[in-house]
Amino acid sequence: MKSGVNLMTARKMRQITNKIIEVDPKFAGVIEKSELCDLGRTKVNDTYFKTLVQSIISQQLATKAAEKINDRVLALVKSELEPEVILSLKPELLRSAGISNAKVRAITELSIASLDNRVNFSNFKQMPNHLITEELTKIWGIGRWTSEMFLIFHMGRLN
Repeated sequence: MKSGVNLMTARKMRQITNKIIEVDPKFAGVIEKSELCDLGRTKVNDTYFKTLVQSIISQQLATKAAEKINDRVLALVKSELEPEVILSLKPELLRSAGISNAKVRAITELSIASLDNRVNFSNFKQMPNHLITEELTKIWGIGRWTSEMFLIFHMGRLN
C-alpha cells in the first residue's frame, strides 16, 4: 500500500487552522492564503513496509550511518523492497550490508507478518492510531516509538 496525503489528516489540519482563526482572527488572512501545513507528511510514495524496514534499520544509528545501510540494502534487493524479496535474501547478506542480527530478525519478522496478514497494511488508512500501534508492536523489534514515528512521519497522523 502506498502512502499519500491522508484526507483525514488534512481534515484535522483544517479543523486546527479554523480553531486558530476562531481564537485569534488576526491569523485569518495568512491562513486563508496558505496551503495546509504538510510538515511530517511523507512526500515520497514509499510503501508502509519499506518505511518500517528503513525505520528498523535506522534505530539507534546516526543519520548518515542509517542512510548508508539503507542504500546498501536497496542495492542488494535490486527491486522494490517487499517482504518476499527480504525473505529471499540470506540473513548473512543482510548482515553484510551492516544490519545487526537483531535488526535482521526484526525485518524478517515484519516480512513474515506482512505475508501472513498478521499486519494488514491495506487496512491502515481506516484504522485509528492505537490499533495500528497495537498491531505493529506485536512484531518482534517494533516498539511504540517506531510505531509512533511511522504514524506521524509516514502516515501524516497527528500525535
